[in-house]
Amino acid sequence: MKFKVVYEDKETDSRLGELVINNKRIKTPIFWIGNEIRGIPRPWELFEVDTVMLNACEILSSPKLKEVEEKGIHRYLKYNKLIMMDSGGFLFQKRDKLDIDAERILEIYENVKPDIGVVLDYPLDPLKGNDNINHKRWLKTLENTKFMLTNSSEIVLLPVVHGYTQEKLKDACKELKKIVCPNAIGLGSLVPLVTSKNPRVAKNFIIDAVKIVREEFPCSFLHVFGIGGTTTMHLMFSLGVDSVDSMSWRLKAAYGAIQLPGVGDRFIHPPKKRRGISKAEQKLLEKCLCPICKGKTIEERKENFDNLNPSTYKKRAIHNAYVFKEEEKEFKERLKNGEAKEFVEKRLKNTSLLSMFKYAEK
Repeated sequence: MKFKVVYEDKETDSRLGELVINNKRIKTPIFWIGNEIRGIPRPWELFEVDTVMLNACEILSSPKLKEVEEKGIHRYLKYNKLIMMDSGGFLFQKRDKLDIDAERILEIYENVKPDIGVVLDYPLDPLKGNDNINHKRWLKTLENTKFMLTNSSEIVLLPVVHGYTQEKLKDACKELKKIVCPNAIGLGSLVPLVTSKNPRVAKNFIIDAVKIVREEFPCSFLHVFGIGGTTTMHLMFSLGVDSVDSMSWRLKAAYGAIQLPGVGDRFIHPPKKRRGISKAEQKLLEKCLCPICKGKTIEERKENFDNLNPSTYKKRAIHNAYVFKEEEKEFKERLKNGEAKEFVEKRLKNTSLLSMFKYAEK
């Protein structure tokens, strides 16, 4: 794996880079489409998708996926672009048992051969930032990191750091450096901070956390787990994050929502307290060139995304995935043109993330 920064923005911490893994070359920052291994739909079958995130835990929990280890993940999916495979440690976000075996996860990686395998890590709980459970999770993550890096010779592994105070996160980075000087690093445990409504949770710590890891590993490819919404990705990219991931394109579709550029969830027939599509937003939908919308009238498009019709889930999901990838492309284009700050402010306007962006500027 090779990574180099090719351009740094003057007004934000955004940066353009080049990532090369297994002779596959891609420009960063990037958004990884999170999906289940057997998940339907598969967006890459309908339009260009160069990065997919999967989970090794599915293979552990489903005997039907034994075929994946026999064929390899690329052959199984008939997909030859970049695949990152998570270990499934996030499943322990609200559990205290650390019963996934690092040796077995490494065996899965070596059999299925993803382009990047995430070290078996255990996310923390933001409301238990100083307790023994979180400390135990971090120590176990360090133990797994050392074991997997020592015993792997074929797979590119991504170590992950966690911490809910600046001091603890800096310590975590220093402890990791005693094991490895990584050319790629992951930052985890931030999703609960984004979604929490608890006043004890300081969301601006997300900004502090990214800046700390960037300072500790300035030349490393930086991936932030789970924070890859159509607005949060832009906040992350503005901080110099090189990649994000999310399954929300599928989850939002399942709830009946579609995505539009610079707009939150929208519904053709809005449920109570949710927003429908305004006239201005309808014009955005008319411009969409996703495989579902292309060549269709606005009425046909709205019919395809009707949240009252259960059979339209796949169409909404494909549309959402397309919008996510287009937002990634749009950010890179704006960054190249020196318009990153203006673009991010526009995308975050009227959201709670704008104050976080302003905090980052200070």
